[in-house]
Amino acid sequence: ESDGLQWVVRLLPAYQADLFPPSKLAPDRNLVRSVATRSSVGTSMLPPTAHYNSCILEDARMRLHLDLLHRALQRIPALKDAILLLKRWASTKSFLFPVSGTAVYNPLNGFCLSILAAHAGQTSSVAPSQTSPLQLFKLALSVLASTDWTNQKLTFGKAAGTPLTTEETQAYKAHFYDTDGFFNFFWRLGPFIDDIRWEAQRSLHVLDAESDPYEAVFGQQISSPSLVWDLAVRTPPLGQSALCPAKATDQKRYTSGLDLSGNVAADAPAALALASRLTAVLTEGLGDRCIRAVPRLVGTKEQGSGSGGDRGVAVLIGLQLEASNLERTLDRGPSAESEDA
Repeated sequence: ESDGLQWVVRLLPAYQADLFPPSKLAPDRNLVRSVATRSSVGTSMLPPTAHYNSCILEDARMRLHLDLLHRALQRIPALKDAILLLKRWASTKSFLFPVSGTAVYNPLNGFCLSILAAHAGQTSSVAPSQTSPLQLFKLALSVLASTDWTNQKLTFGKAAGTPLTTEETQAYKAHFYDTDGFFNFFWRLGPFIDDIRWEAQRSLHVLDAESDPYEAVFGQQISSPSLVWDLAVRTPPLGQSALCPAKATDQKRYTSGLDLSGNVAADAPAALALASRLTAVLTEGLGDRCIRAVPRLVGTKEQGSGSGGDRGVAVLIGLQLEASNLERTLDRGPSAESEDA
């Protein structure tokens, strides 16, 4: 540390990308098991470990993806500035994790935005030399806003989305794959993709409707949850392993009493599993009193540096409420003969 500046060197141990066939790390394969479990149950009976597999693929294919992005930057002159616009936009929406301090954020990161912009530029009908940074920025937002992430997946370099298989739907809630379809860039964004899509739709509308949209799209937004949403529900810190996909026991610990069947993958990190289920429960429980329920994470730069059990991220659900329905004290339930009763 010198003159108040601190250098941080991150070491990423990873195997060569061609060491194992990528199909071995497909989202329907199980790669986390003990010898005792393997012998007593059999590998075919174990649940898939889609999130753990994605962690391994992400590190192993890092160089391949950086080369992919580098080629796109050379081909599309406007891509560099478009990426900066996307990062500024995401920062003002409290999507990106800040350099320091405690923050409300989601797992969207700069690399995902860079790959998204490169994909938008590659699939655009406009010649790369004629595309401006603002045009490319709007094309990237359009990809986020127009894709039905519940039923479709994107593949880098292909303009049209394709329907999801049953296995893919169970593994992730947001799908954006690399060129050969093995790695999902958006594997962390499951509970958060609806909010990202909503903000992209809103920003596109503002860009088209306002004569001076800069402040609404790129201006610094209010960061305090109590000022952004009508009501915010926040959990205690979930511990150091809350973002680790290999800790299935932590998912059960922090989501005890919540039905996660059909909602999250078996090895989803506890923070993501809890965010997904809390959003669904609050939305269903509030009914038409709730306009939007937005899941976020709360953490600090030092969240993984200590050994205390209370460290780690917390989950926050921001609620935008419908004022005209808040005073209603009685709800009419389903018919006694209905299966929902």
